[in-house]
Amino acid sequence: MKTKQNGPRRRYTPVALPTGPFSEPAAPSFAAATWMVARRDMTATAKSKSFIISTAITLICILLAFVIVSAVSSDSPGPLAGLADDTELLKVAVVGEQEDVVTQIPGLELVEAADSEAATEMVRSGEVEAAILAPAVAGNPLQVVGDETVPDQVVDGLTSMPEVLLLNPPRVAEMARYWLSLAFGILYLMLGAMYGQMIAMNTVVEKQTRIVEILLAAVPTRAMLAGKIIGGSILAVGETVAIVGVCYLGMRMNNMTSWLELVTAPMWWYVAFFLVGFVMYASMFTAAGAMVSRTEDLGGASTPIIMLVMAPYFLVLALNGSDTAMTIMSYVPFTSPVAMPVQLVIGDAGPIQAVISLAILAVTAVGIGAGAARIYANSVLQTGSRLKLRQAFGSKPAARAAV
Repeated sequence: MKTKQNGPRRRYTPVALPTGPFSEPAAPSFAAATWMVARRDMTATAKSKSFIISTAITLICILLAFVIVSAVSSDSPGPLAGLADDTELLKVAVVGEQEDVVTQIPGLELVEAADSEAATEMVRSGEVEAAILAPAVAGNPLQVVGDETVPDQVVDGLTSMPEVLLLNPPRVAEMARYWLSLAFGILYLMLGAMYGQMIAMNTVVEKQTRIVEILLAAVPTRAMLAGKIIGGSILAVGETVAIVGVCYLGMRMNNMTSWLELVTAPMWWYVAFFLVGFVMYASMFTAAGAMVSRTEDLGGASTPIIMLVMAPYFLVLALNGSDTAMTIMSYVPFTSPVAMPVQLVIGDAGPIQAVISLAILAVTAVGIGAGAARIYANSVLQTGSRLKLRQAFGSKPAARAAV
């Protein structure tokens, strides 16, 4: 029994098929393939909630730390606080013609000196806390002489800002070496280990799920390695720049002018050293991830690399009081990313020394990157037990799996 079709019949227009041979799509260039891998890794990491939350918490905590410091500093008693009857007066040496100026400052016990040399000698001997002298040139501000510091009470009590002279100015090293070694070392350890482990873990997961076989069918091995290193480096350096920017903002909020002048240039030197140093470590972490086939084996393969990442923190922090040790570590590639910025802050190194140290680090990174590329190519398609370093470096690359 025939069924009746409803509606008009459709007419199909024949399409002429190409008569020539079919051509495969052109393979992407090395740069395009590298950026494709880097963008894929960065997008996958940046979209994860854990990455967004951890980064936001880190930046907020750093900013809150500066806010708390600023609040505590503003709430702390001023230099004139507590000048009650039982408070001991500060002894200040003055020459005869300056006595009228100093008598208006409360809380001071004036000690008259014969001349400027005698007043300075009284400061040097510890007999007085400071000395107020006439300006060396007429028209210039008064001079306030102190030993290592000058009491704020003396400076704030004068009607105009004086010229402060210190007989034994404290070296910035005593204060800055330890704290900057601690800050730079913790930042380098935290970001280097975190992002390095992330790159290694992504490599193992791709190998364990055999996604790498699909990727290598379209992307060269070296482009795959370079993309992973570039993607991880951009994320790590981006967070480093964000942390440095928050620290700069915090110092501005806290009116830490002297610290800003001291650490602004070294902080950007630190970013440059961190970038090159992380590329070196990222190469090693990627190679370590390619040598294993299970995430359970990654810890043993990456432990020596983590020890190298920890070295700048512990060595620079422990030896920051030794000029010789700091100078040597400033040119050793595995410690220079932390040691050289500290040397720049305290003035024991200049831009020329920093460029030389950065060049040594870059050459080392290139050499390690070449070795990591060989290990990655020889190991990424190998499955089974963990490869030893000699096997991974010397074996021939495995054939690509058919896709």
